[in-house]
Amino acid sequence: MQLKLRRSFPPTTNAILGNLEVDGSFECYTLENRALCIPVGQYSLTVYSSPHAGHLVPLIEDVPGRDYIEIHCGNTFCDSKGCVLVGQVHTQDTIGNSQFAFNHLLPMILAAITRGEPVTIEVVDDIPSDKSPDTDHSQSGPALPQPVPPPPAPRLGILQSLVAFLVSFFPSIGQR
Repeated sequence: MQLKLRRSFPPTTNAILGNLEVDGSFECYTLENRALCIPVGQYSLTVYSSPHAGHLVPLIEDVPGRDYIEIHCGNTFCDSKGCVLVGQVHTQDTIGNSQFAFNHLLPMILAAITRGEPVTIEVVDDIPSDKSPDTDHSQSGPALPQPVPPPPAPRLGILQSLVAFLVSFFPSIGQR
């Protein structure tokens, strides 16, 4: 059984959405945490009892520098610490009906393993170049995810205005 995770949507600040194909046919949508996504490549897939999920999940093996990369349920990048989330619907940076997608995918993988078939997953970047502002097309190869910048510091003027407002209602705040 051959799974293919095709990153086919422009990444958002924190998430990368894609399509998961099973033996060449669309199965479901995927979501990865952009800061912790799996490198492009071909990997073996097994199933194990996840202490995190509390049940059997597909496990992506031999990811460089990483261990215990699962395929599991979730809806946003916060639900993934480097794993692949699956769902039946998506928005720009979330997926939904995750349990349904997972419950359809897992039995197919288990059946292939039971039949003695090798199960692999190929991760590819297939983002259309005209829709991906984060991609540098001057170099060959797929673009790597960019680190998520820290949120901007609050503007001092807003804090000063808040203090002035509070002091106007509670004059004792400004006295020491």
